[in-house]
Amino acid sequence: MNRNSSIETSIGTHYIDNDVLHIVFKEGADVDVKEILESKQARLDLQNGKPMKILVDSRGLFHISKEARDIAAEDQHAKMSVAMALVSSSLGTRMISNFFIKFNKPNVPTKNFTSMDKALLWLNEFN
Repeated sequence: MNRNSSIETSIGTHYIDNDVLHIVFKEGADVDVKEILESKQARLDLQNGKPMKILVDSRGLFHISKEARDIAAEDQHAKMSVAMALVSSSLGTRMISNFFIKFNKPNVPTKNFTSMDKALLWLNEFN
């Protein structure tokens, strides 16, 4: 494992492992504008200007507001992302992830998974 430092935010942990930025939501995370901006800043601090593959472990996510989803799909996020894999286990988080992909239309390849291993395999198809 080639894990760099991690940044803890109010909604989860952000860290880089083998050139993949991991965002792991805390159990019961409720994400609004303030929290997504905090997450965005953690990303910028860790990525240091380098676009990366993103693995979002949303299994702990409880709710994300429309405004927060809009910010997450902004072009600035896309410029810092090569591809994004969303991992969810419950029906509720899968619905949130699928809604994000369909209606917010991220500008990078984005796919929903129920398995971390399958998500990482898919991300590794990208350079």
